[in-house]
Amino acid sequence: MRKSYLPLIPILLLLVTLLSLWFFSAAAPALGTASLLLSLAFSTYAIYDKHRGTENTRAKILKETGVMVLTLVIIILLGGIVAMLANSYVSPSCGLD
Repeated sequence: MRKSYLPLIPILLLLVTLLSLWFFSAAAPALGTASLLLSLAFSTYAIYDKHRGTENTRAKILKETGVMVLTLVIIILLGGIVAMLANSYVSPSCGLD
C-alpha cells in the first residue's frame, strides 16, 4: 500500500463510526476505539519514519510518542468530564434522576 493512502484508513473508519451511530449504535464504541488505536498506530509509525536515521533516534521517538499519548489521555479524561456534566444537566429534565 502506498504511504499516501495511509491517512485515509483512520478517516474512513471514523466516518463508518459516525454512520454506525444511526444504523447500528451498539457497534459505535468498538469502532471508535478501533479508530483511535489505529490513528495512534499510524501516527507512531509517522514519528518513527520521521526520526529514523537521525541523532538520538530513540530519545526523539520516545519524546514525541509520549507527548502524543499524554495529549490523548488528557483529551479522553476531559471528554469524560464533559459527558458527565452534560448527563447531570440532561437527566433531571428527562425524568431519569
